Amino acid sequence: MSNPGPERLATGYPVRMQPFRLRTTTEQDWQRVRDLRLEMLQDSPLAFAQTLEDARGLSEDEWRTRGERGEGPTTTVVVAETDEGRWLGTMGGYLPEDGTGPWLVGVYVTPSARGRRWDVAPRLLRAVERWARKHGDVLSLEVHEKNLGARRFYERHGFVLDDAGPDRGRVRHRIAEGEWELRLIKRLRG
Repeated sequence: MSNPGPERLATGYPVRMQPFRLRTTTEQDWQRVRDLRLEMLQDSPLAFAQTLEDARGLSEDEWRTRGERGEGPTTTVVVAETDEGRWLGTMGGYLPEDGTGPWLVGVYVTPSARGRRWDVAPRLLRAVERWARKHGDVLSLEVHEKNLGARRFYERHGFVLDDAGPDRGRVRHRIAEGEWELRLIKRLRG
């Protein structure tokens, strides 16, 4: 039997063995949750509704609570972890109290694991989408309008601008005055 060669993504890039697994966070992960969050805020300060200074001021109890969100009744946090225990990225989901359906939040992949050859972001997204399907038909997110790489990723994975309503999908950034985010949605069923 001949070897057909490496499996290829739709983009033509070869798929390599994935040296990581996905799992949800727990309270015991609080230090790693903290360390990755601080990295996220240093690397991409406009991508999150929190400042690095605020995050540095959180107590151990607050970080433990964030770790517990991995398997909360209205939340999930998924991490990509290597066999050696290194975290490559994270994505979370939550259900707001207003009943608007699931939201994708806390999206981050460490710079060394970005790109299609790793497949970290798509696998994290699929995990959050599986969780979200249990809670609604549409997954929503907000992305900084200048974050073109993230916007292209979301669009490749079926997200579109939610231009319904008076704001036409544009939302004022929670931290950076004068900056805007775009509200994108993905239909999870039919």
